[in-house]
Parts: sequence; structure tokens; C-alpha cells
Amino acid sequence: MSDALRLDKRKARVAARGAADARRWQRVEIPLKARFLAPDGTEHSATLEDISPGGARFTAAWLLEKGARVVVNVEGLGRLEGVVARETPDGFAVRLSAGPRKRERLADELTWRLNRERMEIGDDRSAPRLPRRGRARIGLEGGQEILAELIDVSTTGMAFQSETRPPVDAKVSLGRLSGVVARHLPDGFAIKLDPPEARTRDAGPEAA
Repeated sequence: MSDALRLDKRKARVAARGAADARRWQRVEIPLKARFLAPDGTEHSATLEDISPGGARFTAAWLLEKGARVVVNVEGLGRLEGVVARETPDGFAVRLSAGPRKRERLADELTWRLNRERMEIGDDRSAPRLPRRGRARIGLEGGQEILAELIDVSTTGMAFQSETRPPVDAKVSLGRLSGVVARHLPDGFAIKLDPPEARTRDAGPEAA
């Protein structure tokens, strides 16, 4: 195999991974206060408008040029670093620089923020270090409902503490979310969430 062919195949694999990441990363609109360091070392305020693990968009009075490196501290999300990908009329968009593990952690945090309202639960204010705690009302087939304590959430599923454990593969609903019971835990069960497109399709025409 020629070096050129190997390089083309490698580029194709990298492009495929990038396309898969882009499909997986959902941009979340969460207005949060932020502060950033400009290239000249001065600090300025900004507002996060939307974000995904790959990029974020900010509004700010102090504008940055495309290609500028920037460090932003976002309230509730922490320190984000990246390069200005484009200028906007009222701010700038940043392509985030982060390794796979940090991107996954950010994806989990964004998934939690996005799904918290849909699950119709709030933060457990008695446990500020465990923002993924909360009571959830889970609907079962046949119209039954159970209350369970959310203990963990990821981009694809959730784990609950509960004395009642629905059967594995049982369909469940949580607010506007749906999924199936993936496995039992010693003190509860784990749910695998349906993909967003499946949830929209199952909801019928009124979901639009």
C-alpha cells in the first residue's frame, strides 16, 4: 500500500470520527455568566449563549478576532479554553480545546442540564456537591408510576436508587424522556435512554 493511500485512509478515519462527534454533541442553550482573558491579558465579562463539548458561543461588549486564543471561566462549568472560530455581531464563537475525557465530562454535565427540566426534577439543595441528585417520577407500562432517587446520569443513560426495580427491558418514561431498563443494581436500576430522534418519533405529530 502506498504512503499516499495510507494517508488518505487515515484522513478518512479522522473525518469519520469528527462527523460522529458532531452528531453526538448536541448544542445546549444555557445563558450563564462568564469572564474571559483577552490576548492582551485584560479580563472582561461575557454571557454564554450556547455550548457543546466542541464549541461555545458568547455575547460580550469586548469582541475578539478570529484565531485569538481565549480562556473563559463560566459560572457552573468552570474553565474553558479554545480558539475563536468566528466573530459574531455581538460576541464570538469558540472552538474548544479539550481532551477526550474532559469533553466527555462536559458532555455529561450538559446532558444533565438539558435533561433536568425534561425529567421534571430539581437540584437537591441539601447536597450541593452532588448536582445529579434528585427525586424523579418514573412512568411504567400500564400507567403505573414509581418514585426513585437519581444517582448518576450520562449522555446515554441514568441510574436510580429504588426499592422497586422494573424488569430488565421494560419501557419507562421520565417527563419528556423515554428509555428501557438496562440492568438491575444492588439498590436500584439503570435506564438506557432512547436516542433523541426516537423520542421525537414516538411522541407523534404533536411533538413538533
